[in-house]
Amino acid sequence: MDRRRLPDGRHQWLVSSVQAVLATGAGLTVITSCSNVVSDRHWLATEYVWFLIPYMIYDFYAMYLCEWCRTKDQNLRRATIIRNFLIENRLMVTHHAVILFFLVPISQRSYRWVKLRSSGLWAAIAFTG
Repeated sequence: MDRRRLPDGRHQWLVSSVQAVLATGAGLTVITSCSNVVSDRHWLATEYVWFLIPYMIYDFYAMYLCEWCRTKDQNLRRATIIRNFLIENRLMVTHHAVILFFLVPISQRSYRWVKLRSSGLWAAIAFTG
C-alpha cells in the first residue's frame, strides 16, 4: 500500500472534517462573542480567512482529482472530465464559489453596495456556510 495517501479518499474526508469543525467553531465564536453581531467585529473573523481560502482551493482541487481518478480508465479528454465534474458537482462548486468570491470579500471589507460595515456577521455566515 502506498503510504503517501490513505485508501478510499479518507485523507480528503479527514481534512474536510477538520475544516468543518474549525470553521463552525470559528463562526460560533464570532457569533457568541459579539454583543451586536451585525456591527461588532471579532479578530477571528479577519484572521480565519487566511486558513479558509487555501482550504477551499485545496478542497475544490481534491474533488476534481477524485473525478479524474474515477474516470481515468475511460480515456476522456481533460475538457470532458472538467465539464463532467462541474455538472455532477454543481451544488458543491456553487458552495465554494459563493464563499470564495462573495462571502469572504464581504467579510473582509466594506462594500458600498452592501451598505453594512464589515462585521462579524458576514464572517460567521461564511464560516458556518
